[in-house]
Amino acid sequence: SAAASDEARVAGQATLALRHAERALEWHNDELPERLLLDGLAARGRARSALSDGAAAARDLHAAAEGYGACGEAEKRLAASSGSASADWMLGRHDAAFRRLSASLSEDVEPQTPSPGRAESLADAAGMALATGRVIDAGDLSERARSVARACGESAVASRSLVVATTARVLAVGRGDALADFRRAAEEASADGNNRIVTLAAIHHSHALSLLGRPEDAADEARAGATRAEELGLSDHRLVLLGNLGEALVECGRLADADDALAAAAAGWRELGREAPSPVDPARARLLLARGLISDALREYRSIRVSLGKDPLFEQLAPAAAGHALAAATAGETREAERVITRCLAAWQRSDDRLAIVPLLVAGAMIGSSGPPQTRC
Repeated sequence: SAAASDEARVAGQATLALRHAERALEWHNDELPERLLLDGLAARGRARSALSDGAAAARDLHAAAEGYGACGEAEKRLAASSGSASADWMLGRHDAAFRRLSASLSEDVEPQTPSPGRAESLADAAGMALATGRVIDAGDLSERARSVARACGESAVASRSLVVATTARVLAVGRGDALADFRRAAEEASADGNNRIVTLAAIHHSHALSLLGRPEDAADEARAGATRAEELGLSDHRLVLLGNLGEALVECGRLADADDALAAAAAGWRELGREAPSPVDPARARLLLARGLISDALREYRSIRVSLGKDPLFEQLAPAAAGHALAAATAGETREAERVITRCLAAWQRSDDRLAIVPLLVAGAMIGSSGPPQTRC
């Protein structure tokens, strides 16, 4: 029943998967091995996660992980820990998710046998670290993921890890020294037929170029990446790249072209059911600000702030905060601008980022904020 649950879930039949897992748990008795009970519990957690019942999924998978650990089932423990962390992440418990997964992947935990599951979990943890602003951890974890993935022949994970490691290096040092590795990752992924990693590299590369103050180069990279994603049928990556393109074009002052790119991205996200909030909302708000439509921009930024929630990811908070602060200050809402800056600086203090924060620091200087502590300048 536990195996049938996983098969049904992979086939997209999450409700059936949950029924199979419940049946496995009902059938278990004291005469059967405990690992079968844990298999049923883990299967139920994965089914609940597929049904977007994150809180219950996290409980089941965490309990299964602890049980597998006690039984010496290292790979199953890691798989359950990864699933539990993913469920926490979906619930917005970002720090808890990262801590749980990184603890499971600690090099003090034995055994450290290379496996596809370990490579995937290391890559997931690296992505979580990057999103929360822990760029040094992201670099370390992605290097480990790449090493394990290459040992196991997991080429997609290896190339994805190189993309994350490169982004982490750029953010950690605030310079473009590592940019060539985006090309290396894309070429490596293309040679192995891992097309999603090719366009993932373009997403990160164009974003890094924008952060480095090279919007023309960023626009060229994003436009080429969007074209490639369209050719490959990767609609979600195409939309992200169109958003990157629009953002870069705003910084170039090419507002009409930016409007076209962002409108196409917004329409695409609507078709995928992501109308509000949309991943392209911050760039659209930045366009309104660039056009001098201050009230409209401020309204959009306020909506974005609400959608980010009480514990926003640093990678989402930082780009929105700078525009929000400028829009609020221009509209005469100085206290609101200062609150936005203070909130973002507080999040920055928990990060290792040296680049994504720069627009916010500039905005703070422009509106007369006291800025960050001297130790961070």
